[in-house]
Amino acid sequence: MRKTILIILIVILIGFVFSFGYWLKYIKTAEVSPERKIKELCAESPKIEGEIICEEAVRIALKEYPGDITSVKKTKTSYNDKEYDVWLVEILLEGSKGFKPKFAMIPVDVHNGNLYVRESI
Repeated sequence: MRKTILIILIVILIGFVFSFGYWLKYIKTAEVSPERKIKELCAESPKIEGEIICEEAVRIALKEYPGDITSVKKTKTSYNDKEYDVWLVEILLEGSKGFKPKFAMIPVDVHNGNLYVRESI
């Protein structure tokens, strides 16, 4: 009887160790590095000679507005009555997670990297 209980406890302990290892591995792989996230979001973006590439636009935006990038797309925007081709970078601003997350849409000019932010964020 004691041997049976001991064997059952050992099997349960081994199962617990393997399941804990699996979840620990899952948690580590679920975290995506910022560089990897940038590459994934910019993977299908066009690379046109004479224009800033998507990855560089995201880095410019993150330098001025630190946080987690949530999306990026190439579009047009108007600023001071002129129209510009921009990379529109959406960022969940650093320190704004929780009940009131604060997002910023940062337009980065595709030709010179200028930021066209209308108001303070």
